Amino acid sequence: MSELLLAHNLHKSYDNGAKTLHVLKGISLKVIKGKVLAIVGPSGAGKSTLLHILGGLDSPVSGSVFLNGVDIYKLRDRQRAELRNRRIGFVFQFYHLLAEFTALENVILPAAIRKAPRAKQKGYQLLEKVGLKHRMNHLPSQLSGGERQRVAIARALINEPTIVFCDEPTGNLDSKTGGLIYDIIWRLNKEKKQTFVIVTHEERIVKTADDVYRIKDGELVGG
Repeated sequence: MSELLLAHNLHKSYDNGAKTLHVLKGISLKVIKGKVLAIVGPSGAGKSTLLHILGGLDSPVSGSVFLNGVDIYKLRDRQRAELRNRRIGFVFQFYHLLAEFTALENVILPAAIRKAPRAKQKGYQLLEKVGLKHRMNHLPSQLSGGERQRVAIARALINEPTIVFCDEPTGNLDSKTGGLIYDIIWRLNKEKKQTFVIVTHEERIVKTADDVYRIKDGELVGG
């Protein structure tokens, strides 16, 4: 097994007026290539903050994150942004789709930014893979919550990322639709050997993830 991502001794805090809020308190973890890792814990535990730091969206106060052996917080801002676009995919709870773009246009946007070849063709294929070929020309307002999340998953995969981070991907969906989203994630993992890191408070994920880290009050309490 090869370590795709390695985080060491991550600390994150925010100044909140007269006091400092310590969100992460020395977290270390590893992600194995081709596996699904779940980070579970109650609301306010620091899960999303940890995910954003692992994915290069937010900087730690101290500690390091290595992706394929590269310390991403030793990179310049522009280099880290390029790394996120080329090597990292994100799926969020509230989709973050552009309202004026069709499903297909939303999917291919990250590829268009880097002027990748065959972006539209890959977008067609990904929407077909998540069962939305017939909805590719619809706007987000014309899609259900589950359909929007499937568009977001396809968008996360358009640049063939090394790793995909999912932040409460079913938190805004009903149980049945959420189950469909997780089925897609696990199918992509099995078929494509795609690496996923999923932040969630749902214990059912523990039953199917390859590895699990539990976080409480900014600290790991088991894994």
